Amino acid sequence: MLRYSINEKRREFVFARYGRPPEGMPLAEARLESARLRSLVNQGIDPAAEKKRSQLITLKTVNDVAQDWLAECRKRLENPHIPERVYRKDISISIGEL
Repeated sequence: MLRYSINEKRREFVFARYGRPPEGMPLAEARLESARLRSLVNQGIDPAAEKKRSQLITLKTVNDVAQDWLAECRKRLENPHIPERVYRKDISISIGEL
């Protein structure tokens, strides 16, 4: 665990567990990783926020955003085929690849 302060807030970041390599990280490697993370903190970069940012879905086109939104619509709408049809026939044709 790395404890640090960034933007006047105290934070803790667990980057690995102690142990053998399949489940954990040896102490020597943990010290090196801690030093690397500490240098990021000194540059003003929050390691916890960067980890969350890297786990976010990367959507590059309008089609990607629409597929993500339509998946949510399938879960909550009674007739999800209606927004799918509207997107496919009207919107995707003109701006889908942007």
